[in-house]
Amino acid sequence: MQTRFPCRTISTKQLRSSSKAFIASAGSGKTEDIVNRALAVPASEGVVLTTYTDNGAREIRARIVLKNGVIPSNIEVIPWLTFLIRHGVKPYQNPVLGPNLVSGLHFERRPGFPKKSTAPYYLDKSFRVYRDFLAEFALLLNEESGGAVVARIAQIYGHFFFDEIQDVSARDFEFLQLLLESPVTMTLSGDPRQGTYSTTASRTNRGLTKSNVIKWLAQMEKLDLLSLEERNHSWRCGQAICDFADALYPEFADTRSLNVSATGHDGVFLLRKDQIPQYVATYSPQLLVWDRRSEHHGLPRRNMGEVKGMTFPRVLIQPTGPIAKYLSDGSVLVEGARAKFYVAATRARHSVAIVLDDPGASAIRYWVPD
Repeated sequence: MQTRFPCRTISTKQLRSSSKAFIASAGSGKTEDIVNRALAVPASEGVVLTTYTDNGAREIRARIVLKNGVIPSNIEVIPWLTFLIRHGVKPYQNPVLGPNLVSGLHFERRPGFPKKSTAPYYLDKSFRVYRDFLAEFALLLNEESGGAVVARIAQIYGHFFFDEIQDVSARDFEFLQLLLESPVTMTLSGDPRQGTYSTTASRTNRGLTKSNVIKWLAQMEKLDLLSLEERNHSWRCGQAICDFADALYPEFADTRSLNVSATGHDGVFLLRKDQIPQYVATYSPQLLVWDRRSEHHGLPRRNMGEVKGMTFPRVLIQPTGPIAKYLSDGSVLVEGARAKFYVAATRARHSVAIVLDDPGASAIRYWVPD
């Protein structure tokens, strides 16, 4: 099949030197940086900003409007799965499906074991694409159309920004590599320590997901498809909070705090349950819990995994059993718990208080009222 949208003329050397990836600590301003870079693109050039979650896309839109008043006509903000449906599947579904049948996404697991490269492998009976096979389907359509899928994207968008790259999984990596090999200037940004979501439940390329996304980025840099930069600073968190969060991921570089404010109650503290009312009355922290089943002490709460990108002056954390054990004896946390606890702690500017009646061998000090 002939490509209907020929790529812009650009040398491989120019392309590969222009795409970038940023690995940034929590509070470093990575989303703000992406927004600023997108707004700096000339109005004559197409721009797409994407991220996995709908909340993330809403946050990007809000930041653009706050800075610019409106979202410029050359900029589109779209969740990643919507991008794959709209630009990876729908324009060139005909070679595999015949008529234009795709109606949306199916988020549940696919039943049975249909033959690969047939419609039931990718779509349910209502012609919705199974989420776990969405990128794989887009890759197939790109191959069947002679590269037209990626060429069309390159014709529409000269610049592609992906925020929270640590959420990528499975065959999504391969589709992103095709874009890196195209004329599109790519900017990828994320924090491997904040891998609380995943674009699919597939086990394909599992060794590259979440905190291991740094391996994929390093591979892309080795192929000269992008340049990789680390930003190990935080405008948000005080140094004691940075140090506490860094201890969860000793394999990563230490974070330097650029938050120089002092409030008289700064750092990380343990808190006994009977101290909660007095502490809340004094400091008004945001309570963060694992999920809706967690003990919440009658306080308004948010889930740890759902507060990425948010900032609070102070947080109060209700730990799970495994997190409490990590605090008391240094037990290793599984990947999901480690990431969510990291996210929870790094939401705070000034103080993190953790509810723990039995400190075990923890060296963290208890809060002492004035």
